[in-house]
Amino acid sequence: NAGEFDLYVGLTGNGVLLIADGGRSEIRDGAFFGVAPIAVGRVSVDGQGSYLGIYGMYNPFSTAASTPDQQTLIGVYGDGMLEITGGARVDSFNRAALGAIDAAGMNGDAFQRGGSGAVTVSGAGSVWRVLTPNNDSSDNDAAGIAIGEYYEDGDQEDRINRLFTFDEAYRADDGRGTLTISDGGLVTVQEGSPAGTAPGADNQIENASVRIGRYGVLELRGGRIDVADRLDNDGLIRTGDTAGGIDRYGDGEIDAGSFLNSPLGQVRVRASEYLRIRSDADDATTDPEMITAGATTTAYYFANAGQIEVLGDQAIGKAEIEFDRELDALQNGTPEDDRFRNLILVDVPVAAGMGAMATQTIRGQIKAQDANLFFRSGLLNEGDLDFVGGDNVVTGEVENAATGRIIITNESHVTFQNSVTNAGVIVLNDESDVAFLENLVLAPPPPVGLPNLGAPSGGSLIDLNPAAITVGGDLEVGGSLDFVIGGGLNGLDFTRMGVAGDATFAATSTITIDDLSLTGVVDGSSYDLITVAGTVTDDGLMTLSLPTAPAGLAFVPRVFDPLFDAQKYILDVVAVSPMVVGADFNGDGMVDAADVAIWVQFNGLQSGATGLLGDADGDGDVDARDGQILNMQLGGPPVVTGALLAGFTVPEPSAAVLMMLSLATAAVRRRRLA
Repeated sequence: NAGEFDLYVGLTGNGVLLIADGGRSEIRDGAFFGVAPIAVGRVSVDGQGSYLGIYGMYNPFSTAASTPDQQTLIGVYGDGMLEITGGARVDSFNRAALGAIDAAGMNGDAFQRGGSGAVTVSGAGSVWRVLTPNNDSSDNDAAGIAIGEYYEDGDQEDRINRLFTFDEAYRADDGRGTLTISDGGLVTVQEGSPAGTAPGADNQIENASVRIGRYGVLELRGGRIDVADRLDNDGLIRTGDTAGGIDRYGDGEIDAGSFLNSPLGQVRVRASEYLRIRSDADDATTDPEMITAGATTTAYYFANAGQIEVLGDQAIGKAEIEFDRELDALQNGTPEDDRFRNLILVDVPVAAGMGAMATQTIRGQIKAQDANLFFRSGLLNEGDLDFVGGDNVVTGEVENAATGRIIITNESHVTFQNSVTNAGVIVLNDESDVAFLENLVLAPPPPVGLPNLGAPSGGSLIDLNPAAITVGGDLEVGGSLDFVIGGGLNGLDFTRMGVAGDATFAATSTITIDDLSLTGVVDGSSYDLITVAGTVTDDGLMTLSLPTAPAGLAFVPRVFDPLFDAQKYILDVVAVSPMVVGADFNGDGMVDAADVAIWVQFNGLQSGATGLLGDADGDGDVDARDGQILNMQLGGPPVVTGALLAGFTVPEPSAAVLMMLSLATAAVRRRRLA
């Protein structure tokens, strides 16, 4: 009879069990600490050689299939505590739950609320080993360790979609659990032995997992947890704590087949702390996990859909987090994406009140300050990567997807050690700066007709304050660069981009210059916006936009022009000649080939244009209409545009004019490509 061999510590009152100095206890059935709502049960296993084995009616040496129905429950309805210290060891052969009634998780309303459970594993050689028997015919979705009440709806694919409904959401009275691993302590979760084989074989089956509920905490202070299958977090993972007003700093390591920080989950790493998260599922034998939101299903080995905070302090020290996935094989003949994924989940159902349902978009967020971020197998950022201050270093190749946002604010200094490909948005603000030590690619817009959730203009690098932007490798621009002039205390500062390698500007590229303040703009001012040490490739078809110049002045862009400097984009400020009338762009009193060359050079300028740059009709741009006015006035004196166009239909250019435009265009393009 399974019920005859249970251990209760704190059944209805207070209970204490101490195993020390090499003592040993083995429990054939389940163990329950803190059972009744008012009960408190405390178990301490301390010292080298001290041992507690909880079999839960499971015989690891048996060749017969079994259906164990008991486990280690810590904080059933009351308060339960288990302390493993000084090199002691505890084995739980049939799962464990902290502050949860059922390690299989909650299923709608069909569960009872748990109590509060706490486990501490501290000291070198201290081990808690939790086994999930693989000849168990019960629910394979049950966690190896459930930390706090955990909502589980059978399939991971359905869980996110159902987390936010009325009847299946977490509640304030859910059971709570805390697992603390410190000072060299170790927790392992693995499959028990197959029937007829040695115990403890690790075959990475699904129920050899850890589930952290909404009110669950995994705290690592110099400890490690090794999970054969997946670790899912709806609660809090942290290094160190501040209990009792005392700062306890720590490092930690999580090894799991797969890792997911869910939309409810939080990961916190503070100053002088380090956390390593490693996915070690073998590509060749293990499919990636799947997460479904709305109609979109995403495969991952380790990913974030919640919040990860890596917040250091200049005075105390850096905060560091490392994501590592070393295996890179083929799964069923198909390459797998081994990068860490910062997710976006679209069309997630959410309660809208009065029983109604709506959808929302959930963006994974990584927030960094004085932080070192290591993405050993790369980062695919579909959500938000925010830098909120201090010196920050990112190691590993980064792809910022079309939905991705990299925001650099609050005087942050950010260094990307490896190549960055950006199809989304990178924004600098508040006197921040950024350095890309290898290549930077700003992807072109997606092809017409394809869905695009992100920036319609392709990858964008936007500077909202005068920043220093360094590219240590090559620069490829198919998207857009947005720079500013007129910043700083005297209004003379501006964006500066330096490129150590080559630079390529595609026909889809856009360079926009905005003004913060024009108080320092005077005749003769010059802004070296982009300087390229290597070769510049520019087909002359990029789109330029300029701010409106102060009265009497004009901005003149010199875009990698060999007549000025083929390695630079220079924005000059010149005084506008009062003689510039109509299509006489150079103010010499005649409309001739020199004016045609000016119009051709600046044709396509979308804003900030003046007559000096080929704007004949005064609408602030240079386009085909200005070319038509040029055609009408060519060969004679200029005419005021408004008077000329009143009630007049613009004719087609003559053959002679077309030939002149063609020759001027070719001449300018040769200069731009030289």
